[in-house]
Amino acid sequence: MPEEKTKLEKRDLSMVFAGAAVALLIWFIAANSGKVGVTLWVVTVHISLSLVIILSALLGAVVGLWLRGRKKRNRG
Repeated sequence: MPEEKTKLEKRDLSMVFAGAAVALLIWFIAANSGKVGVTLWVVTVHISLSLVIILSALLGAVVGLWLRGRKKRNRG
């Protein structure tokens, strides 16, 4: 039983940190809504900084989940 409680505590702690990270991300997006120039190799586009932050966060999440899946597969 103690092992199950430890797993639950770890999951709960992870959920608290994830919630805090999402709250900070939302605050950061709201505080940075101006237009910026983003250069994509040759082309420069002017888009909202909020959109850049959202796309970066989504890309980071996708890469993190992909790496996590690879790590689990390599363990067996």
